[in-house]
Amino acid sequence: MRVADEPDGLELHRAEAEALIVQARWIYEIHAKRAESAQQRATANMALAGVLLTLAPKALTESDEAWQQGLLVATLVVSAATIGLALLVLRPRTSAAPSAKQLRQRWAEYRRGTGKPGLAMQVAEDLLRSTNMDELSAAEFAKDDADYRIRKLKHAYWSLSLALALTAALTTVAAFQGAAS
Repeated sequence: MRVADEPDGLELHRAEAEALIVQARWIYEIHAKRAESAQQRATANMALAGVLLTLAPKALTESDEAWQQGLLVATLVVSAATIGLALLVLRPRTSAAPSAKQLRQRWAEYRRGTGKPGLAMQVAEDLLRSTNMDELSAAEFAKDDADYRIRKLKHAYWSLSLALALTAALTTVAAFQGAAS
C-alpha cells in the first residue's frame, strides 16, 4: 500500500506518528551524544593520568625517605584508578533501538502490502516502548547508558584531581629536598 492509496484518516495518523518519531529520535540522539561526549572526555582524562603515571617516578631523588616513596605509590595508585574509571566510560556501547534488520523487514512488509499501515507509528513505538515489560525502551536505555558514563566520568575527574594534587605535592617535596641538598 502506497501513501497515495491510504484513506484520508490515515494522513492525520501518519502526521502524528511522524511528529512522535522526530521527538523520539531527538531524545535518543541527545542521550547518544551525551554518551559519546563522555567517552571523548574520558579519553583525554585517561591520557593525562597516563602522563602522570609515567612522569611521577621521575620526581624522586636517590635520597628519598619512606614517606616520599609512599607519596609516590599513592600517586601511582590514584593515577591507575583514574585510568580504570575512564575505561569504564569507554566500555562498548549497546543499544535497545530496533536493528537495521528489523527495520528492513518492516519496510519490506510495508512495500509488499502485508505489513501494518501504521509503519511510522511502529518506528516511534520501537523507540519509546520496550518489547518486553522487564526491559527499557531504546530512549530510556540510551539515557541510562549516558547517565552511567557521566557518573563514572565524574568519578574519574575526582580521581584525576587527587592524582594531580599528589603529583604537585610530590614534585614540591622533591624540589625542596633537591634545593636543601
